[in-house]
Amino acid sequence: MESIRRKISRSWSGSNFLSLYFTRFHNRYFRKNQKKASTMKTIEGLNNLQLAKNKKIKYIAPIRFVGKTTISCDIAIGGYTYIRSGIIKSCNNIGNYCSIGPNIRIGENNHPLDWLSTSGITYGKSRFMFYEPFKKNHQVHEDCKVNRKSMTSIKGPVLIEHDVWIGSDCKIMRGVTIGTGAVIAAGAVVTKNVEPYAIVAGIPAKVIKYRFEKDIIDELIELKWWNYDITSTGINFSDIRNSINQIKKLKKENKLKKLDSFISITKN
Repeated sequence: MESIRRKISRSWSGSNFLSLYFTRFHNRYFRKNQKKASTMKTIEGLNNLQLAKNKKIKYIAPIRFVGKTTISCDIAIGGYTYIRSGIIKSCNNIGNYCSIGPNIRIGENNHPLDWLSTSGITYGKSRFMFYEPFKKNHQVHEDCKVNRKSMTSIKGPVLIEHDVWIGSDCKIMRGVTIGTGAVIAAGAVVTKNVEPYAIVAGIPAKVIKYRFEKDIIDELIELKWWNYDITSTGINFSDIRNSINQIKKLKKENKLKKLDSFISITKN
């Protein structure tokens, strides 16, 4: 079909990946041709995804969009990651084996706290352009434009590493890095970086405890098990020390399979 063009490109790591380019008719196309379009079986819930125009998702199969998810940025999503629902405004990466709960908001902007007003009208025009008097007469001081741009550029996109669990109704502010293995309790507002394997909760989110002792955390970070497909290994996941030993053994014997290459989706 003309609305779908396939081409082979190169991924970040140099491996081949498939680019699927969607026109404005892609949702209708997949609803009508879901069985045919899903033959690769790499992604589930594509109809739940609302991807902003000219934005790209690179993902490692498989991933799931369980409920309505709006993404308005370029993003990479790792294998065996699912998103229940929410809005992702600014996030350049969600790692492998991540569990993202419902009603999450990732990459929220901050407002200026030390200006006359926190209102968006102090630095931009877009929010009220529908109102004719505002559209005709509104003026933004050049210093406000420069200072606002400087403010937002300091806090870049969110980075979510591997094996992260984010509970329902969480907000992750711009510029935050969520370390591998971290857990974000339901309803938390994360304003600062979260260390690997930390469990955080509250508004603003603070560390409650860590999932494991430091020696185990160090071993897990060195092992980097999340780069592999562990679903068919028969590992006893409920025993952390046993899991580490089994993965070490499988790695030594070259019996662990790395996750697949990136696949890419772009909405034109």
